[in-house]
Amino acid sequence: ATLKAEPKCAPALTNRGGAYGGRARFRMSQRESPMADLEASLADYTSALAITRRAAIVWNNRGITRMRIAQVLGGQRDDITAEMKLAMDDFTEAIRINAEYVPAWRNRGSAHDALAAHLASRGKAASRDEWTLAISDTKRALEIAPGDPETNYNLGTSRLKLAQYLLAGNE
Repeated sequence: ATLKAEPKCAPALTNRGGAYGGRARFRMSQRESPMADLEASLADYTSALAITRRAAIVWNNRGITRMRIAQVLGGQRDDITAEMKLAMDDFTEAIRINAEYVPAWRNRGSAHDALAAHLASRGKAASRDEWTLAISDTKRALEIAPGDPETNYNLGTSRLKLAQYLLAGNE
């Protein structure tokens, strides 16, 4: 009802974007296509950002949506670099707005990790730099919020993937 009365309400657009994102995650768990919901989520976050550019959480949420789109496309395409870079750009903007915003640091690290893993799985030149950037961003998140379990897990998995990549004789 809020968006009907006030179609340029950034909080309502952000909330609806989150609802579409939640439904997309559910559809993914049911092995259904989440693309329509992801595209609707992306559109709502983009509309909210046209109204309020300084909302780190909206940049972060749009980055998450772009990362999910890249992951879905990863099953269909050989290279998702462009989509992942767009997600990373959104996380970077969230960090520029609020340098202490842990979710953006953690999510940008996850995007670097996911891109490196995707490229490595396709036999592409998965740069060790992507995993190094993942580790760096994740460590920064831990500096801000020491002991965060999700961030600690992400750091460990990025380090493990980099070690496996190097042990396999890559680079």
